[in-house]
This record gives sequence, C-alpha cells and structure tokens, in this order.
Amino acid sequence: MKTEMHVHTSEVSPCACVKAKDIVVLYQQAGYDAIVITDHFNNYVLEQYKGSEKQKVERYLKGYLKAKEEGERIGLKVFFGIESHLLPERADFLFYGATPDFLLEYPKLYEFSQKEAFEVCCRHGILFLQAHPFRHQGPRNPEYMHGMEVYNGNLRNPSHNALTAQFVRQYPQFILTSGSDFHMYEDVGCGGMFLPDISDETELAKVLKEGSDVSLIRFDGGTLC
Repeated sequence: MKTEMHVHTSEVSPCACVKAKDIVVLYQQAGYDAIVITDHFNNYVLEQYKGSEKQKVERYLKGYLKAKEEGERIGLKVFFGIESHLLPERADFLFYGATPDFLLEYPKLYEFSQKEAFEVCCRHGILFLQAHPFRHQGPRNPEYMHGMEVYNGNLRNPSHNALTAQFVRQYPQFILTSGSDFHMYEDVGCGGMFLPDISDETELAKVLKEGSDVSLIRFDGGTLC
C-alpha cells in the first residue's frame, strides 16, 4: 500500500496552501493508496482558535475530517497523524497511531517535554518520531523517541537526509519513516512508504513497529530500503 506519511492541509497548517479535498485527489492521481494527515498541532495554531480547549481541538481536526470524507468518496485511505513543535525542545515530532481522542485528552501537547511526550505515547501505543531532525534543529535525545523521519522530501527546506541516514545507523532499533512533507502542489509524491494493507491508525503503528514488508520512498519514486 503506497502511503504518504507527512501531509499538511491549508484548513489547519498556516504554512500549507492546498485544501484537504484537493490533496486527496492529487495523491490518488499520483498512484498512492493512503495518506496520513499530520497538520501542525502547535501553540500558534491552537491559540488562533476561539473557544474551549475541546473546541480548539475540534477546529484543528477540520483538515483531517475533510480529507477523510473525500477519501471515503473516491477510495483513498486517510489516516490521522500529528506533527507538533514541542516548545521545551524547540523541535518537531511526528505521532503515528494517535486518534483525535488523544488530543482531546492532551489539548496542550505542544507544552510537553520530549520525555513527557514519549512516555504518554508509550502508554497509549503511539509511535513518537522526530521529524526532519537535521533541519535547523539537530537530533534530540534518542532515548526518548521511537525513531526518526529519515527521509523528508520537502523541496524548499534543507532537511539534510543524508545526515539523518548516517545518524540512525547508531540506533538499529529505530523506526524509520519517509514523507513528502506536503504543503504545496509541487510536493505531491516526493516521499512516502510502501506498507502492508491496513485499515486504521492502530494498525499503522503496528506495521511501522514490526517493520516487516515496509520500505521507504524517496523523491524520484525509488525505494531507500
């Protein structure tokens, strides 16, 4: 199952410019079977919304829900994911295996330290990976993450994927992912993964953790491993 692991919608992520419905169509046309919506769950995103913490989370889910609705209509699977800039760490992390209810329980997830976020994820069966670790940030504590986004296909940012690939050799237990980091039309198909057929976020986390029958897609559509 050809799967895009890192997508931002314009309904939620201020840095994105393509609507969720259009993203789903674009990825189906590009030959993908599934996408993971990983909109930015950051303080500057949530603080612009009005209402209670629950209402802010519900507003945040708009991009994912619109994508899922369109995916069900045209036959592309859409899964929920999160990218959050943890304020204490000044670094971005991806969450796979979470559901919207997870954010309702932790509406200020972005205030967590890396250790706190990792421990919460472990309790909930969620995978916690650092996104594009060599883009302006540098790797954070390997003890408190399940892995890294080893390949980020975004065309406008220096993700230094080769440095990440070299770094993760020290940690054979790491889960590795690849994603386009989709924000604009030109980003479609610049990364992703081949995964076994799955039906929900729990199965997504499970196949990533097991690592069997999984491969990473690079910019030119070839596989890394």
